[in-house]
Order: sequence, then C-alpha cells, then structure tokens
Amino acid sequence: MKIPAYRLRPPTRSDVQPYGQFLSDKNISIWLEDACQKPLSETAIEDFILRSGWCHWAIEYDGQFCGLTGLDDPDLSRGQARFFIVLGMTDLWDQGMGTAVTQQVLDYGFKVLQLRKIVSDYLETNIASLEEGVGAAAYGSGMAAISAILTLLKSGEHIISNYNVYGGTFRLIDKILLNMGIKVLFIYPNTFGMNMLPPAIALFSAILKQKGHDVSLFDATYYSIDYGLDSDGTKAARLNVVPFETESLGIKMRETDWREDLDSQINSFNPDLIALSTTEDMWNLGLKMLEHIKGYISRNKVPVLAGGVFPTFAPEIVIREPIIDMVCVGEGENAIVDLADKISRGENYYNVTN
Repeated sequence: MKIPAYRLRPPTRSDVQPYGQFLSDKNISIWLEDACQKPLSETAIEDFILRSGWCHWAIEYDGQFCGLTGLDDPDLSRGQARFFIVLGMTDLWDQGMGTAVTQQVLDYGFKVLQLRKIVSDYLETNIASLEEGVGAAAYGSGMAAISAILTLLKSGEHIISNYNVYGGTFRLIDKILLNMGIKVLFIYPNTFGMNMLPPAIALFSAILKQKGHDVSLFDATYYSIDYGLDSDGTKAARLNVVPFETESLGIKMRETDWREDLDSQINSFNPDLIALSTTEDMWNLGLKMLEHIKGYISRNKVPVLAGGVFPTFAPEIVIREPIIDMVCVGEGENAIVDLADKISRGENYYNVTN
C-alpha cells in the first residue's frame, strides 16, 4: 500500500478554523479527549494549537492542512509525554498515513527528546464514556488483550475455548493460568445418617476461592452402603431406628461405587492438597479412602492434611498414620489458606500454625 505523501510543519493561525471543523465532526471527535466532545471556541482552539502545546505539528497533504499531531503534558522528571493525532480528512483514513505520522512523532520523542515513555489514553477514555463504563483499556495486540482479560478470572470461574484459538491463547490457559493457585480436594468420609454435613468445609472452600485457589469435595454421605459402620442403614435393618424411604424426602442415594467415583474425581481434578475432615466414628473410613488413592498421593507427592473433631482431640493418634502429613488442631480458616499459599509459591510450609 502506497502511503499518501505528507509533511509535518509548525502550525499557523490559518490552521485554527479547519481544525475547529474537524472537531465538530463526531466521527473524529469520538477518538479525542473529553474536552473535544463539546463545542470549543475559536479562541480555545487557537490557544491549544499555537500557545499551550508543547510539541505540535500540522499535518499537510497536497498543500492542505489535514490534521494535527504532537506530544503534550510533558513530565520531564519521568521522561514521559502524551501523544495525540487528529487526522481530519477521513478519506485519508486506512491509507497508512496515520501510522506513518505516529511513527515519525514517536521516533522524535524517543530519539531526539530522549523520552522513556509515551502514552495515549484518549481512545480509552472516550470508549468508556460512550459505553457508560468506568474505564476502558486498549492494547497493541489481541494476545495482550486476551492475557489481560484472562487474569481477571478467579478460581471456580470457567472458560469455554476451542483448542485452536488465536496464537498461544490455549497454551496460556492450559499451561500458565491453570497453575495459578492450587487445587484442594476435601474428603468427607461420612455415611448416611451418621453425621451432619459440616459447615466448616463450605467456609474453607469460600475462603480458598477468594484467595485464587480451586476447590472440590468428595462427600461419601449419600452412597447406599454403610461401610461396615453403625450408620442409619445398619440401625434400620436392626430396627434400632424406624425404617424410612429416603426418596420420599427428596433424597436419592448414589448407586455407583465410591471407589470408582473417587478415582474419577482424583484423575479429573488432580489435587495439589488433600484435606480430610473427620470425626472419631468416621476416622477408619477416612483412612480407607486415603489408602485407596495412596498411589496418586505417592506418585504426585501430594500432602495430606487431617482436621476436624477427631484430629483436634487426638492429634497424636492421627499423625501416627504414615499417609497423614499434617494435623490441624482447632480452627483452621487461617492455617489452610496459609498452607495453600505456601504450596502455590513452592515455599516450605512446615512452620504453618493455627
């Protein structure tokens, strides 16, 4: 594409009127700062072009004034200035002239004036204003914009993406963002009717997600098996409690094997930390579940944390088990976040306390 021949020259008094006409065109002023979104007096325009500007140049094409460009708002202590360009002849748009002018002005700023940073935020300000937003961000490439948007996502939020997306987007999602924060799997080895669902797990889950970690739960409560424990299923068979149908209460028991379901969840979630919440009567079942996934724990060197009523009152019994790495005694809201953060950063977590 051949770029229209142009030249940059110092602005003159004769440029004031045509520049005012350019600003009155909404298709042009939309790209400029807020002050240009309303009518400006000829005096204000003259003052901007000829007196208040720092480095201003008129853009001339075929002997005619067709725009204004330059550097404003200098902060020489920081080596910074703001770039602007107004190309008023719209038939010259998309001809490469704007890019050429921009490059020439930036070269002057960096090479001659020795600036370290040149910014331009008029576009962002006006796009936000038009969309009634609080702000906007413009980027030099699609990949930069995608990266910025993806970093706004939090743990637990989802992305639907084709693997064949632009550039390295898929690799960014799959190899980098998925490694931010860790994955924590809570295991609750309950049997139906044995214990109530613990609110602590819900609390821990919310706190961890707020800190950028991902959380999943394996809850054994609604599997139709008593695991050999004295659950309501066994008690009903012995007539120790009145038999009842769970479906009449809107509760449907699982008919799948907990081992297969636990394997499936482990393989799909790939936890970095496993947290077991248990009471005394659930302890043996909890150990049974941990032993079932021992291969994954050993192969991936995943730490195992035990907490809850039983580990709090009998930590010396719990920590004897080789598969248990840590015991949380008492409240664990701060401890589990501190632990997850240290694991995420690859730091030593042996000094985490609660």
